[in-house]
Amino acid sequence: MNEERMKVLEMVADGTISADDAAKLLDALNESGAKHRFHAPHPPKPPRHGAFHGVFHTMGDMMGEVMKEMRVGFGREDVPSEAVEAQSLDEDVPSGASVRVKSSGFKLCGTSGSVKVTRSASGRLVARPAAGETLRVLREGDDIQLFISAGGVELEVPEAAGSLELTLKAGSISVNGLHCPLRARTMGGSVHLVRPGAHFSVKTMGGGLELVLGPEWNGGSKAKTMGGGVSVELLKGFSGTVDASTMGGSVEATGVRVIEDKPSPGSSRKVVAMGENEGSSILVVKTMGGGVSIRGGEDV
Repeated sequence: MNEERMKVLEMVADGTISADDAAKLLDALNESGAKHRFHAPHPPKPPRHGAFHGVFHTMGDMMGEVMKEMRVGFGREDVPSEAVEAQSLDEDVPSGASVRVKSSGFKLCGTSGSVKVTRSASGRLVARPAAGETLRVLREGDDIQLFISAGGVELEVPEAAGSLELTLKAGSISVNGLHCPLRARTMGGSVHLVRPGAHFSVKTMGGGLELVLGPEWNGGSKAKTMGGGVSVELLKGFSGTVDASTMGGSVEATGVRVIEDKPSPGSSRKVVAMGENEGSSILVVKTMGGGVSIRGGEDV
């Protein structure tokens, strides 16, 4: 992709232009480039319409949406001078406190540690950096911010926490059995989410998504990736609906009830349900560049 086309995509991501305007600009670039190449005479092409035209614009909308969301929060940001260096963390947190974990440093998609999150057995917030690494900790009332280095961190989050937010410039995210709402983003790793107990929003660019949902999950959630596949396993007792779509792959579903199936050239979308109250909780899954696998599984 040349510089001009990349600029058009960046304008879509920034919201400067719409996907329709981007299509016109790309057409103009194609026509401009054609003037410098020899082509044998041929009949004029008919105007674009139908499924392929729709796919193009759907792809543009999705690319712009994902790129814009992924760029938010990944700009140059110094670690606040008030943040205190710590070898580890083990403390009580106020009920409803927000916990935020961010990569320190400035380079996108560079070296950045992974984060592994589990439910705290002690009821305390515990953070263990990788060997030889340290944390920077900033406390502002009920808001606790942890700045991690390239080695990554293991985090235990208590039920008292009101929310958890993870923003990584690279590195993978693994979250198991979390009770509170989750917001997680990474620019260069996969996301593995097992048995969340509340709504979540997870996004990654350059990695896949693996989601395991059980009966404890409740609430509308979103999972998006650009450049990876998505695996969704619905355990016994799960009750809800999954609306999954992909560009550049297909959506496959087993062991669940298919409510809606909309395949088209270059894309696929399925809406599936499982359980007695399928409409109560909805998970929206989107990916570009990979397939989606949804299956009903056994409890674990």
